[in-house]
Amino acid sequence: MTLEDIENSPKEFLRASDIAPFLKSDTSTIIYCAKNKPDLLGFPVIVLGRTVRIPRRAFVHFCKHGDMATAINYSLLAAAIGYIEQTRKEREKSGS
Repeated sequence: MTLEDIENSPKEFLRASDIAPFLKSDTSTIIYCAKNKPDLLGFPVIVLGRTVRIPRRAFVHFCKHGDMATAINYSLLAAAIGYIEQTRKEREKSGS
């Protein structure tokens, strides 16, 4: 998988398995670092229990520019969008 493939992905949040080939790493190493040493990765990650997600836009921005501060801002924005979308879907399911 290339950075262009990742950039053009429809997913807002990537799995470690999505980026492992690009980073020439294995999925378990990325997950371990995300949970235990996220600063070693250099890009923002979201860890929720056993789940690890990588904000796609922030990851691509970091890979292209190496700018963690801006990547974090993209990450926060993507997380907020994801939360709003999830809340909307939950409300639709409950009929509210």
